[in-house]
Amino acid sequence: MAQYNSFLRGKLSAHNDTPKGEIMDIKFKCECGQPLKVGEEMAGKVGKCPFCGKQVHVPIILEAEPEDVPVAIAFAQPTAESTLKKPPARLVAKPGSVPIKVETHQTKPAAGLRTRRGVRVRARGAEEEEEEFESPADKKMKQLIIAGVIVGIALIALLVWYFASYKPVAEQERRIQEYQEKALEFSTDLAEFCDSYAGKETPSNAAKFQGKVNALKEKFEQGPRAVTEGHPGMRKYSYKSMQTVLKKLDDALELVQERAQTPEPGKEKLDKINSDFQAIIKECGEFTPRIEKEAKSLRER
Repeated sequence: MAQYNSFLRGKLSAHNDTPKGEIMDIKFKCECGQPLKVGEEMAGKVGKCPFCGKQVHVPIILEAEPEDVPVAIAFAQPTAESTLKKPPARLVAKPGSVPIKVETHQTKPAAGLRTRRGVRVRARGAEEEEEEFESPADKKMKQLIIAGVIVGIALIALLVWYFASYKPVAEQERRIQEYQEKALEFSTDLAEFCDSYAGKETPSNAAKFQGKVNALKEKFEQGPRAVTEGHPGMRKYSYKSMQTVLKKLDDALELVQERAQTPEPGKEKLDKINSDFQAIIKECGEFTPRIEKEAKSLRER
């Protein structure tokens, strides 16, 4: 419990009979840590501590007076969410005292919270800065726009791919159709040619026979060969069969020329020419249905 002390002849002494309410007591502590209490009239004086004997200075208590003394006051800039509604209180200092600087603190929105102006405060070190706040409606609209752009780009890419791939496919289908038609025409003319010479002797007119062979060659060059020009992948199956037939027709043409160059060949020689010639015609006739079948199945292959 604190003791009541007073100055007596420059010294501090403790007593407990000080009337209450008559004077204002000054409470303070000595350097030794003991609590001291003196009357108001001792303010600013020097005395000795009754416990340790050291000199102590009694503090001075400043009192507010009716007259105003200018003080330095600094106010922060008002904000939209400021809760300061009354002017700051003016502190009154005793003449000769040090001016007091008072700073008013206004309420700021916490970091990450929204304000009425649609901004969000973000703490950065000791400073605070405001950034634009994106509402849920704006965020949803932004997502819809991005999704629409992505879908649009995908559709454009799909259309480009479709039309880019459609043209080659259509061109390939047209070539296959044309090739089939030309191959069937060639097989039809070949069948007629073979039927006209099947079971007959080797013709003695080489020029006439050569004209028919050249006609079949021309049909092949202007038909299947022209259609497959630049497309070697189509030159399979029926194309090779037609090339084989043309080669055999050249062999038949050599027999016809040999027959024409011998006005009166011997019976044995003539029989051999006729036998070889009929074998070639028969073999060419057997290629006719093969060419037709292979040409029709080209699309499936």
